[in-house]
Amino acid sequence: MKDDRSEPPAPPVRAEAPAPVRPVPRGPAVVCLGGAHWDMVGRPAGPLAPGGDMPGRMIRRPGGVALNLALAFAGLGRPTVLAAPVGRDPEGAALAARLSSRGVSLRRMGPEAPTGLYLAIEDGAGGLAAAVADLPGCEAAAPEHLREVLTPTAANAAAWVLEANLPAETLAAVVAAHAALPPEARPWLVANPASPARAERLAGLLGALDLLICNRAEAETLAGRRFEGAAEAAAGLRALGLAEVAVTDGPAPAAAADAAGVIARIPLPAPAQPSLLMATGAGDALFAAYLHARLKGEATAEALEDGLRAARARMETVE
Repeated sequence: MKDDRSEPPAPPVRAEAPAPVRPVPRGPAVVCLGGAHWDMVGRPAGPLAPGGDMPGRMIRRPGGVALNLALAFAGLGRPTVLAAPVGRDPEGAALAARLSSRGVSLRRMGPEAPTGLYLAIEDGAGGLAAAVADLPGCEAAAPEHLREVLTPTAANAAAWVLEANLPAETLAAVVAAHAALPPEARPWLVANPASPARAERLAGLLGALDLLICNRAEAETLAGRRFEGAAEAAAGLRALGLAEVAVTDGPAPAAAADAAGVIARIPLPAPAQPSLLMATGAGDALFAAYLHARLKGEATAEALEDGLRAARARMETVE
């Protein structure tokens, strides 16, 4: 795949024989399980210090890790199902309409609860200063709410993608439901920790995953130690039993690791104009592009490059 960066990619961290290619799942669809809510993103006009008060813009848009991933997969042309606790309030109706217009099939999951809200404040330089997630539906989603959304989708799924805004027992129930499928019918089981605060919900499930995609802070929570960069984090998570992992580290090199070893790539530079930056959702864009590439049979290096390009494009997208 052609690389459009001015600098060549970083060389592999470790050169090893290629890993055996895992079979591509038989169905094309991706099923995303987790959060779907409205984002309110505050974008200051300049650098924002802790406790600061700065003019800027407030942007309201659909959000949630699972929702962002579902929209990204649909944008890549994959049939996509989003299983999420979307309320039946006016906010939920508006969210359902937006998803339908973008080609995502919504299956409401969980008990009746208000549609969630995520408030993020960016720092004026493309980073996240602080965020608060009010997700009552996600926190109340229990294992019994899974059957109605997983059973109809299993036969034609390339991957189940779960994220850790769901409770730990519900995540474990997804893993158990996946293990109960006949081996030839199992989609890839893929996870995202959603945040360092929630990453520990996945700690006991790593060996069951086909792929984990996370940032360095989440990797450190899962491993219980610090890492000097994404390459070390990817190798450390592989040592915990993961089949494959991709780790991002902001503007520092990102890395992916599987049985062939660890590769690192330099992210594309952020937009030169700070007014273009939209950091929220960039990691989800990388996740979707990486998994989409892997499901098409691309190698980890190509998939990571696809993901970094998608993250850069997302940073320039303001809805």
